[in-house]
Amino acid sequence: MGEGVLTLRWTVGKKHLASKKTRLILKTRQPDLLFTLAPDVAASNLEGRCAALLGSNPKALASVRCISMAHGGLHLASASLGDGESEEIHHSFDSNPHCVVPLSVDLRAARERDADELQLTFVICWALCL
Repeated sequence: MGEGVLTLRWTVGKKHLASKKTRLILKTRQPDLLFTLAPDVAASNLEGRCAALLGSNPKALASVRCISMAHGGLHLASASLGDGESEEIHHSFDSNPHCVVPLSVDLRAARERDADELQLTFVICWALCL
């Protein structure tokens, strides 16, 4: 049984956090995963189109979707925001291809910080039968 670990660091430029985009997407291959950062509309007191924009929303949620099950046994082990503590997740993509990551991204604080970027880190594990 072969095993592997992928640590993915997604660096988002500060200009993207203040944009009129409704979400940011990062797609990986081998394994085929889709990482999304989108406004947390439920936590927002904004209405209409403004609530769906990253630049006007104070909070965002990250999610991960497994696009291809070619690599059986994929597992999201943890996620972290910036230099913060890693949040253990333990999500198996075999049972559900979509995972909303329990990290609330404070977009307002990220836009006001001196740093030019925001970093999200995800740890993906897998086991392959040989």
